Amino acid sequence: MFKNMSKFQIVFLGIFAFFIAGGLVSFSIYKGHGKPPAPKVVIWGTLDYSTAGLYMDKLSKQTGNSYNIVYVYKPKEGFNAALLEALATRSGPDVILADQSEIFNQSNKIISIPYATFPQITYKSTFIQEAELFLTPNGERAMPFSVDPLVMYWNRNIFTNANISVPPQYWDEFLTLAPLLTKKDNAGNLVQSAIALGEYSNIVHSKDILSSLILQAGNPMVVQGLSIGYQAQLNTNAGYVSEPTNAALTFYTQFADPLKAVYSWNRALPDSKTLFLSNKLGVYIGFASEFKELQDKNPNLNFDVTYLPQLRPDQNAQLVSTTFGDMYGFAVLKGSANPAAAYGAVSLLTSQQGLALWSQMSGLPAVRRDALTAQPNDASSAVFATSAIWARGWLDPDSDSTETVFKDLIQSVTSGRSTFDEAITNANSQIQSYLDPINNQQSQ
Repeated sequence: MFKNMSKFQIVFLGIFAFFIAGGLVSFSIYKGHGKPPAPKVVIWGTLDYSTAGLYMDKLSKQTGNSYNIVYVYKPKEGFNAALLEALATRSGPDVILADQSEIFNQSNKIISIPYATFPQITYKSTFIQEAELFLTPNGERAMPFSVDPLVMYWNRNIFTNANISVPPQYWDEFLTLAPLLTKKDNAGNLVQSAIALGEYSNIVHSKDILSSLILQAGNPMVVQGLSIGYQAQLNTNAGYVSEPTNAALTFYTQFADPLKAVYSWNRALPDSKTLFLSNKLGVYIGFASEFKELQDKNPNLNFDVTYLPQLRPDQNAQLVSTTFGDMYGFAVLKGSANPAAAYGAVSLLTSQQGLALWSQMSGLPAVRRDALTAQPNDASSAVFATSAIWARGWLDPDSDSTETVFKDLIQSVTSGRSTFDEAITNANSQIQSYLDPINNQQSQ
């Protein structure tokens, strides 16, 4: 019976056994003739129905409609409040599909799969490293579904006109590239920019870009202690001689300093995506999911995509290729009326067949390691696949609130209101204030 089943499928048989043995599932005997109705599983998600919902519909048809999956799109803004209200009236979903921050924020409402049922070693060998954000000391709080890695889009015409044949691999290359790619008019106004770094408000994904720099520098941003819970780490040196967050913030903000040779950005410019689409920005840092959007919005834009730049290798530092990834997963809620059916549906949606279909429909790389072994034929997909392997994230307790934290962190430095150390210490305290409620919930 088990001969043709994957290790991953066998593990999920164990999950069913866990819920049945625990008395959490009740079954009714189907009376009558014919096939019993497929169990209904309601999923609330913050991914558009046009992507996630259609994927679920198509996969259900391909696999014989073994589950009646009902997908309900919920905007990310207000998701937490809507879920709380629904759970209070017992009208909530069985499963949520959300990013790493939202799932972390909802930890106290989620049923984790114990490691005795789904071994940690199986999880780690099945999914990419960023998926380990869903691991807890006692089990998996979610099953990985999708990753959208940060990549670098570059304007080939702008590089060609500056006699530069290849895009940069390392961040320090921008110290010499910025003056070559940036242009000013007679009044000193920027009319073409090398890269959008240095500010917050008009740089799309500024929080994620700075997060990438901090993670590349070796600071995990938040760590999980066994006895003290989750702790913010922005103002620690993480074992390095120089403080990683300070180094990352110093590099990032210098591009908005008009007194420096690398000056290429200010708050008066349009947002970075608009400027890139207008053929006036050399490099745009965005997500893999934006590739088709950029093509569609300006078919005449001569651009290409490559990996997010890295720190240059140092003999004294153990550097790991890193980019920020927007990670989504499925989590079963404690309020589910049928957790076994919910996990069965999640197993289907995160199976090798399911995730291959998701990658085909979404254009995003897979989160399963076995799906990333074959090199894609087209160049952009190859960049996305490698970037998925590099992808990392951090335990962000509240993405909306920490957006404000990053805004204050950047703008307090660029405006001169705070020193780097003061700004970082303040940001660290603010993030910790959002972690403390999660720590309190888990200690109860």
